[in-house]
Amino acid sequence: MTPAQFRAAWEASGLSQADFALALGYQSDNRDRLRTQVNDMVNGRKPISPQVGRLAEMFRRHGVPADFRPAIGGRV
Repeated sequence: MTPAQFRAAWEASGLSQADFALALGYQSDNRDRLRTQVNDMVNGRKPISPQVGRLAEMFRRHGVPADFRPAIGGRV
């Protein structure tokens, strides 16, 4: 997945960068650190693993599942 494709998946989700990182399985109590994870992938500073890319593409096609809501504070 390219950074542009990753950006499209994130934007299609309607989530903040921090919430998108949580939905992708990243964990941190620091929302800035979570936001940086997505921002670095969107801008090509961090490689996008095949697993994260496939999950992001699934979210783009089908949305973020409702059962992920507790992980991101109910904001989906």
